[in-house]
Amino acid sequence: MENNNILSNLNDQQLAAIINVDGPCRIIAGAGVGKTRVLIYKIAYLIKVIKIPSHKILALTFTNKAAKEMKERISQLLEEDMKVTIATYHALCAKILRRDIHNLKITNNFNIIDQEDQRKILKDIYQKEFSHKADQTELRLLASHVSKWKNHYATKDELLEDYYEQPQWILRIKVYEAYQKYQLINACLDFDDLLLLVHRLFKEFPHVLKKWESQFDFILVDEFQDTNDIQYDLLLFFAQNHKNITVVGDPDQTIYTWRGANINLILNFTKRFPDTKTFILAQNYRSTTKILNTANSLIKNNTQRVDKSLFTNNDLGTDVVLYHASSSNQEAHWVATMIKKLNLKK
Repeated sequence: MENNNILSNLNDQQLAAIINVDGPCRIIAGAGVGKTRVLIYKIAYLIKVIKIPSHKILALTFTNKAAKEMKERISQLLEEDMKVTIATYHALCAKILRRDIHNLKITNNFNIIDQEDQRKILKDIYQKEFSHKADQTELRLLASHVSKWKNHYATKDELLEDYYEQPQWILRIKVYEAYQKYQLINACLDFDDLLLLVHRLFKEFPHVLKKWESQFDFILVDEFQDTNDIQYDLLLFFAQNHKNITVVGDPDQTIYTWRGANINLILNFTKRFPDTKTFILAQNYRSTTKILNTANSLIKNNTQRVDKSLFTNNDLGTDVVLYHASSSNQEAHWVATMIKKLNLKK
């Protein structure tokens, strides 16, 4: 692709965010404004115009699907093979651990267990070690607390003190202890371990941190509003020297607080990086004017946000229908019913 084509078909807001490459950059991107396009074009701009070797660029996202899509779109845009590292936090951490986990006296040939594996192990522990039959609700609850306890580095004694004389929780703590022993014996890591162990590696072994930190000169992060504290710490490790970090997100779209997402990380990004330049992408390409006006009138009442008002050059559109449901299930049922009716009219 010609260098000038990289900057074509972009609006002024998108262009400004893309060509800003030095130092920390925060892009507040509303719904439907082409934020993924901006990330992809910024990577292409770094490679083609700034002449940054592709292997010196790290792009992080939250799902394997998003990472795959980004890789495909960048390859199509550049029309050549590139060596940009595009991965989820967990995939990147797994790669790091495969090479360096031996520093923690853990075999590099470890197994990674997913959510389904984890619940099966917990179920077996309940039954085999404590003669207790745990249903799916109990397993989901304990798995959630296992994650929380690990991320807070809670010890067994601390937990027993927190849940003093609560038999059901004491049992859960014992299952948690047995689960950790199972992991140690069987050399298996869950998704929380992947992040936590890399964090530990970087803190305890400076030479490991130096090796990985020096691999990337530019870092770009998608969906930054859903970042949690441990992920943020890892980003700080990678960006501590060059500070060439671009984060893209929208505080108005935070949905993973139940999974530890910390909205203050994007809101207060400029406090951690005082030289940050902030760009707001407000031109929406997806919705009608009436939909955006309705959304803007609602979201402006949020107190924790970066002020922005989405606009579009699309048609005015039909009136927005207001429906008040008595529960989330009823709301979902109503939406599905309306979609079905609209499709039948086509």
